[in-house]
Amino acid sequence: METKLQRDVRFLKAYSLIITLLLAVVAFTTMTRADQKPKFEEIDVERINVVEKDGKVKLVISNKDRFPDPVIKGRAIRYGKAGRPAA
Repeated sequence: METKLQRDVRFLKAYSLIITLLLAVVAFTTMTRADQKPKFEEIDVERINVVEKDGKVKLVISNKDRFPDPVIKGRAIRYGKAGRPAA
């Protein structure tokens, strides 16, 4: 007859083996997916910012409401109550 301590040890060994195998499977599947670029058939967005490595915005693709203020000679031009000019 097995003692309670021997059953507990056997259970813990099996449990640790199963958890280790599951962890290895998860780690392997996440590493293989990191190399692939995402591919989409269709994306719905309101704004896309293309930025340089230093964070400077180079290009904005957006709808009318989310379009940024224009920048002329490094200064952003803010519009008053009249709003933006017609597009």
